[in-house]
Amino acid sequence: MVERPVIIEQAGYVPESVEFEAVYFSGHYLGDQFGHNGEIDYMINLSDQPIRNGLLMPGGTYYTFDIYSTQPEDMDAISVPAGTYTLGRPFETELMTCDPEYTYWCRITPDGTDYEVPFTRYQSVSLTIEKEGDGYYYHAELVDNKGTVHKLTYRGDAVIDNTVRYSTLLEDRHVDGNALVGTAIYYGEEYGTSAVRWTLKLTTPGGGDAFQIDLVTDASSSYGDGLPSGTFRPSSDGANALPGEFVIGNMGTTFQGTWFYTTDEFGNFNDPYAPLVDGEITVTAGPDGEYTVVLECQDDASTTNTVTTTWRGVPEYMDAAFSAPLFDRSLLKISKPGIVPSLPR
Repeated sequence: MVERPVIIEQAGYVPESVEFEAVYFSGHYLGDQFGHNGEIDYMINLSDQPIRNGLLMPGGTYYTFDIYSTQPEDMDAISVPAGTYTLGRPFETELMTCDPEYTYWCRITPDGTDYEVPFTRYQSVSLTIEKEGDGYYYHAELVDNKGTVHKLTYRGDAVIDNTVRYSTLLEDRHVDGNALVGTAIYYGEEYGTSAVRWTLKLTTPGGGDAFQIDLVTDASSSYGDGLPSGTFRPSSDGANALPGEFVIGNMGTTFQGTWFYTTDEFGNFNDPYAPLVDGEITVTAGPDGEYTVVLECQDDASTTNTVTTTWRGVPEYMDAAFSAPLFDRSLLKISKPGIVPSLPR
């Protein structure tokens, strides 16, 4: 980023001028849920650092545009329709405008702990989007509320990945299995007459890393048989797992399926957490009721993180057939303010 003053030989206030070439694009397609008259809402970010799992990175400068336009030409490759967009009026959602409340820029401190420049909104916006070969050309001239003129450009891929992702991990995570204790919960035939579900909870006493592992085996498995052995692969149909699969982490009314998470000293659910959606879990029965569990799984981040552990021990058992899941957490509400990325924790 190059910052330089514009020198004009005349009296009066001369705003600073900023030229910024973005190298990262990200965005959300929000459909017509916020448009007053069916306008389609897109929220995009242009920046010099990525947004990772909804978190702004240290030292990054981020320009966010909340755009009202028409439907994308291709729902399988969503992009903001070409054209020129200007600053809209408060509480209005006119076509070809940017929402003044959610259109702003900011800069993060080098250590990532605070805003060097907090969210700063605009007096005027002119954003033009052009199709350019296989990519897009974004160029904008913006005047923020402090009078600074921003000249922004971006060239490259501008297809919106509209996948909802839940992981808050920023890197691979290895968990020391020696610190974990296990509880095996038998739920019985929750997935129909041909499948039985077991949940193995591995937790750190006093708070720390933890797992919820949802395993599905055939209907012959009973509570008296104990935790089933085998190698379990991710469910091929979301939450509808087959015998020999683990239920991939998913968000229903609770955190369901297989998750890595952390707890505080009182057992409350904390960051970081991650649904486990790929990989392999091997459960091996040993003598005297002892088990070995080897887990190597990936989360749902756009750049995946791998979570690993090896646990050996004798689990405590609970028979919860026909009862509700024990892992009952607050709903994760997805709202427009919630889409705004936040600082790393």
